[in-house]
Amino acid sequence: MRRCTVSSEYREELVSEAKGLVVRALSDYLASCCRALVSAVEITGQKKVTISLRGLYKRFTPTPGFDKLNHAVEYLLECVPGEELRALLRVVEIGASGKEYYIVVDSAILREVCRSLAGGNL
Repeated sequence: MRRCTVSSEYREELVSEAKGLVVRALSDYLASCCRALVSAVEITGQKKVTISLRGLYKRFTPTPGFDKLNHAVEYLLECVPGEELRALLRVVEIGASGKEYYIVVDSAILREVCRSLAGGNL
């Protein structure tokens, strides 16, 4: 049985919780490594960057609803339309390679997000 088949009211609470957890972990991760990521992108001229969500595990704060980052990501992939999820995370793609999830971010968006996180001082 799919977990997002619970009542719509409870599903919205879980979706909101999962979104907040994933966005917070991603923001914390980027805040800690934006300079290095943006520098690497500029040096290599990459148009897109793939980020393994494994790097976000240390920045994830478990809750009773989602004890692991992968559980929140899986719930979002199952219950949120793909376009909405990509827009929320500002990514080109979100997927899995084996049991590892990853996101693909446009380099221009990555620079913009990093500048925002750094208060414009990037």
